[in-house]
Amino acid sequence: MPIDIRQSAPRFPVCPPLHTISLAGHPFRYFRSPLAGAHLPWHSADDLQLCLALPSQARQHLLRQNPYRDATRVIATVSGITTIAPHFMAQGLIEAAADFGLIQGDFEAAYVKGASTALKSMMGDLPPMARLAFALAAFENDGASQ
Repeated sequence: MPIDIRQSAPRFPVCPPLHTISLAGHPFRYFRSPLAGAHLPWHSADDLQLCLALPSQARQHLLRQNPYRDATRVIATVSGITTIAPHFMAQGLIEAAADFGLIQGDFEAAYVKGASTALKSMMGDLPPMARLAFALAAFENDGASQ
């Protein structure tokens, strides 16, 4: 009797994005960090590469040669599987893309504004001082204070 792989395949919880923006004409999603404690929002690395219009050869190189790939996670979303990555990885790729003239205008500012909105969403209804403490801890935990 054949095995129905749909029955035996592991099921992953679907992770909804915290916030979605339009970046360079494409949807760009922010997600809650999978790490314990206060952290900055993570992003869909797949979305970022699409928004940057990276050639497929460059995308494949990033997948295989990225020294930080162990810092990424693969998650299930309503629209399918995506790789999420921490804030520092987006910053580095966006800076490199700017240095090579691959992005125009307010790309980085739009990314940062979206990340700020996602962070506010993570903090929910915390009182003002708790929001400040969470944000400071997230920046400290993710090395943004260096």
